Order: sequence, then structure tokens, then C-alpha cells
Amino acid sequence: LIALRSPKGTQRLEVGDTEKLASLYSRAAKTLGLPESSFQLNRRQANGKQQALPRSRTQSVASVGLKHGDSLFVRQNDSAGEPSSIADSLAEPSIGGASVAASVVSAKAGSASTTPDDPLDVELDREDGRIIRKRDPKMCRHSDGAGCLHCAPLEPYDSEYLASLDPPVKYLPFHAFLRKIQAEKYSGALANVSARKKPGCRNHDSTGICSACMPDPLTLEQQGYRHVDYLQFEHPSIVDRFVNYWRRSGHQRIGYLVGRYERHAGVSLGIKAVVAAIYEPPQQCHKHRVLLEPEDPHKPALDALLNMLGMQLVGWVFTDLLPADESGKVLHFRGTGDTFFLSAEEAITAGQLQVQHPNICSKAEGGRFGSKFVTCVLTGDQTNQIAPTAYQLSNQGMALVRDEILVPTFDAPELAWCRERTKDGQFAPDVFYSGTNEYGNRMKRLARPLPVDFLLIDMPVGFAKDASEHACSFQPANRFPIENRASIGGETAASSLRDALETVSGRGLAVVLSDFHLLFHLLTDPVIAFPPEQLRELLRHVMSGDSAAAEAFVNSCPNWEVVKAVAFSQSGAGWQCRHCTFQNSGGGENAACEICGLPQ
Repeated sequence: LIALRSPKGTQRLEVGDTEKLASLYSRAAKTLGLPESSFQLNRRQANGKQQALPRSRTQSVASVGLKHGDSLFVRQNDSAGEPSSIADSLAEPSIGGASVAASVVSAKAGSASTTPDDPLDVELDREDGRIIRKRDPKMCRHSDGAGCLHCAPLEPYDSEYLASLDPPVKYLPFHAFLRKIQAEKYSGALANVSARKKPGCRNHDSTGICSACMPDPLTLEQQGYRHVDYLQFEHPSIVDRFVNYWRRSGHQRIGYLVGRYERHAGVSLGIKAVVAAIYEPPQQCHKHRVLLEPEDPHKPALDALLNMLGMQLVGWVFTDLLPADESGKVLHFRGTGDTFFLSAEEAITAGQLQVQHPNICSKAEGGRFGSKFVTCVLTGDQTNQIAPTAYQLSNQGMALVRDEILVPTFDAPELAWCRERTKDGQFAPDVFYSGTNEYGNRMKRLARPLPVDFLLIDMPVGFAKDASEHACSFQPANRFPIENRASIGGETAASSLRDALETVSGRGLAVVLSDFHLLFHLLTDPVIAFPPEQLRELLRHVMSGDSAAAEAFVNSCPNWEVVKAVAFSQSGAGWQCRHCTFQNSGGGENAACEICGLPQ
């Protein structure tokens, strides 16, 4: 390991004894995020002077006397511009150990990732973000065109401004948090702290560990910001259709939230996750648990459809419902003083999904920092009605889950446990969390056990106020059967497709096809197998609401004849009653069996 010391800090680079110096320069340029010709590597001699290393293609690292632990000093040429960077930190520094909260490291932000930032993040990063205030008639003593301390713009992280909002904002928006750190004059990149053994130690073999590569103790701090500030469903029918599975079967259900990220007007520099549909993957559902299938055969088709729609998975949702009585009310058993918001097992699952969907951030070491992936729970509220609540696991919790340190406890769902060793037998550092004792004094406790609530960040959930405020991506009136629901019976996809096509003349093809589940069926049905390149072109007209252009396209598309043939040839199948197994000819979400009279 060679240390590269520059005005921006220290970076470590692993090199081989036989590696050529020209290759060393090339790799150092990538690590530092600088053009290869814009800097020189120098070593310090015994007399204190620095000697430049040549850019030789023949001389090796060993031939110039470089060895493990040596330092090279980076001297930038006068013509080279200073790389810009923004500072960050997750929480106040811990005492007696490294905090899991991100620390500021001196490194070129994003040097290990070439994935571009989300366009929304780029847009928010360019904004001023300050809150403009009007002239205060009581405090301001100047004319309308002037300004003073009482009407000067506020920074987006101003605590009094956040507390004055309705409702008050507990967590800073991520980009407001970046502005706050930048204002504190730090320089460097966001660091994702790891609880793993440091790689590349040459003091022992790969199975050993020493003080040089042993991970530092971790002190958890409650996170003061969040990546997503609001979760919004485009229409109540999205949640209602998802909950219908529980209403019919009494079993819990899991789904993925399909949508996009947008600006949240409720707070400066805020971000909201907008949900347009819910995709339900293959799963085994029971009254008190759900088991996701390890492989989803239609995952490539889902990714392709999301790409065509310009959407992505923004989170996941699950039900935890128990009926209170026959009136339709449900029990309220989460979020009270004696219960929990998320169990340890649910929080760990949320952390695993957040790790799988990282937030691309060019200001972070490695190009990734945290996650925008949201967890939504549908359970009973204080009025015994079904209500959604939303959370994220903090970056600290993500690190513990990623490094396989956090596990659930056996008898207390609200408590997690930090391992002393990982699954593969590797050493795990001690984990502490800050808390307040019975005397009000701040103290550190060993995270064995660890309250799950310490790692949770909540956010408000709601629906679009009206259609004019936010037009739905898909038509709420469309009711094509949701995928992977064969266990509860219901109308077949073929008969639903026929019913939908029969309404084209009255509603228009663009309106009929504006259904996420129907589009997914066109891609995944083995008989239809609608070509993705043709579906992409069709979706251009569907999403713009141009029925005439959509009909003109399908009339020239031979695969559309296959769609109609499948719909009208198999439509007689109807639906099978899950109670008496009678094959009914009609259909619909509120249909009843012709024999037993029970609901579909």
C-alpha cells in the first residue's frame, strides 16, 4: 500500500513490486480524479528534499525503492485547476471510536463511479435553495426595495424555518444537509464507513487480522436528514387494489412501488417519491408472514418496462393487517408506546433493499451514498382504519446490514442485535449507540441489543389532492388483473384483455392501454410475447394520450393481431371460483360466483 498525499488529503493505492511507474501514474490519476499530465509524484529523501518519480515504462516500483507504507506527495502543475468538491458529514463526531455516521475524507468525490447522478439531484444541486422572505412591517425599517436582517433570505437548513412549517420538519432534506456541511467550510467527499476488515494487509494471510486492518469500534448517531421527504400515491385506488388481496384471502402481501422521484414543494430542496403502480412479485403469502420467491423470472421484463416508461422502483410496501370485527375495521397494534414501528426483521429487509438500490452521488467516496428506496407499511391506525406509514433505514443501519452485523432478536421484535462475528467467522467491531439515561445524561450503550427505532427515519405519506394537481400516469378506472395473484382466483387475463379491447371504440386505445399491469402482461405472456421495441414505440403514444396515433401504429403492427387473437379466442375461460371451483363466465373485481354466490 502506497499513500498518496495531496492538498486535498490522503488516498491509499495498492501496487505491486513489478508494476511500472507509468502504470502507477495512470492509476494514481484515476484515484485522485486528476488528468494524468496535471501532477507529479514526489518522494521525500533523507535530507528532507523531494525527488520526482519519472514516468518510466521500464522502471518498476521495486527498482526505485518504494515499499509497503511509503508515502508519495502529489504536486499539481500550476496550470492544473483545482478539482471541486463538497464536504459532508453525517453527525457530530463520536468519542472513543469511529462513528458510523459518514465522516469527511479527503478524496475526489465520485472517483470510483462513472454512473451519472440522478437528473433531479443535479437540478437541486444547481439551485440556490434559500427561502425568500417578505418585508416585515413590524421589524423592518427600510423601503420595499431594500433589505435587512429581519427579511434576508434564510438558508434551507435554518432550524427556525423548518420548525415553522406545517407540519414541522424533523429531518433536513438531503440537499439542504449538503449546503449546511458546505457552509461549515469542510472539503472532501462523503465517506461510507465500513465495518469490514480493511483489505490489503500484508502482515498476515487473508484469514488473519491485526491492529492495522481491524475495523474501528462504531458509534451510532441518530441521522438528522433524509434522502426522501415525502411519499405520494397518485391515486387511492393504487393502495385499495393492493389491499384487496388481504381482504379476499386474509393473507399479508408484499409489493414494489413503481414510480419516480420529483421535487417536493413542501420544503426547500425536498424530494418526494411518487408512486404510479404497485408490482407484486412471486411470493408465498400467509396470515402472519410472507416469503418472497428467491428468483423472479419476469424481472428482466419488469426492468425493460420501467425503462420504457421512464420509471423505477422507488420502494416496497407490505401489509400487516388483522381484522378487528366484521365492520371492516382493523386492529391498531403498531406505533403505540408499547409496540414498534418496524420489527428488526422488517428493518433488516428494508436495509437489504436499500443496499440493492443505492443513491448515486458524485460527492461521495465510491460514487454512492445512502438510498432513496422507501419502506411503506399498510396497517391499522388509531381510528382502526387502514393507513400507510413510511420509513427509511438510516445510512448507519444500511452499513450494519450490508456488513452482516445486524440480526433480529428471538423474543423482542423491536430489538436488533449486533454480532460479535460475521457469518463467515470474521471479526466484527463493537457497536455503540448514544442515548440518555434516567438522569438525563448523554451516554453510550453497547448495541447488544439495539432498539430498531434508533435507526429509523420516518416521512409523511399522502395522495395527490386532485387530478389537476398531479395527473395520474395510468388510468385509475382500468382494472386489469394484477400479476401473480393466481392463489386467490379471479378473472383471467385473457377475458380481461377482451373486455378492455371491446371498449377501445368508446374510450380510445391510449386510455385502454394506460394500465401498468396490462402492459406488463403484454411483455410476459408467452403466447403474446409483444416485442419490446414495438411496445416502446406504442408507449410513446399511450403515455402522451394520443389514441389516434396509437391506433395507427397497431394497425401496421402484425403482433397486434396476435394480441386480439389471444384475447378473443381464450375469453370464454372466465374465472374459477376459489370456494367451489365453478368456472364462471363473467368477471370483474366485485363479481360473485353463479353457484355459491361468494365474491370473486
